[in-house]
Amino acid sequence: MKLPVAFEEKMKRLLKDEYEAYLASYKLPKYQGLRVNTLKLSLEEWEKINPFTSLKTVPWCKEGFYYDAHEKPGKHPYYFAGLYYIQEPSAMSPGAYLPIEPGDRVLDMCAAPGGKTTDIAASLREKLGDNFVLVANEVMKQRAGVLASNVALWGDPNVVVTSDDPSAFAPLEGFFDIIVARTDGPLSSDMRAFIISTGIPAPFLALFFTSMISARIATAISSGVSAPISRPIGVWTDSITS
Repeated sequence: MKLPVAFEEKMKRLLKDEYEAYLASYKLPKYQGLRVNTLKLSLEEWEKINPFTSLKTVPWCKEGFYYDAHEKPGKHPYYFAGLYYIQEPSAMSPGAYLPIEPGDRVLDMCAAPGGKTTDIAASLREKLGDNFVLVANEVMKQRAGVLASNVALWGDPNVVVTSDDPSAFAPLEGFFDIIVARTDGPLSSDMRAFIISTGIPAPFLALFFTSMISARIATAISSGVSAPISRPIGVWTDSITS
């Protein structure tokens, strides 16, 4: 794979001695995964009807499975029935690591296309039963339609989809216990200082990193919901958060 020169130079500066290993990773096989929807069937029931031959469990997500490239789960009727969600395995971490407590109200600030949302929903339902609310927001209208479709396919009635600017949630000060936001690039020094020393917009704010533009989510955080800090602050990095 031929990478843009400017990108290569930037990654060399960031990764230093690890750059060559990073470059070599492009030649490794791609990891692909699906996550079983335990709202619709148990893992035991899934094992009885599983049509795929190559599934291997994702270590950090018991509902997640790697599958080989020859499998086509996106074309199977089970996919369209919402029995699983196709998701890059490293993105199956939010639900496993969020510090969930009874009665939590959670806001996924940048939720499309829905993988992060459905993962968190599954974890909330497993740990809290029906005692939770998850609001999945996507400011971009076109992406919000995809989000709504995937959430409907997942089928959890405690998940609400919205499409608003983050500032629209400001009147709900103190309502959400957890806000999950997605930053769109490496954490800047200004953003790091903001997180550590000022105005964390919820008792818990989890940050996930992708490869888009960081300005949008920085604005989202600074203009979004405000509340006192009552839980430890945690930051996770994740290569893909879809």
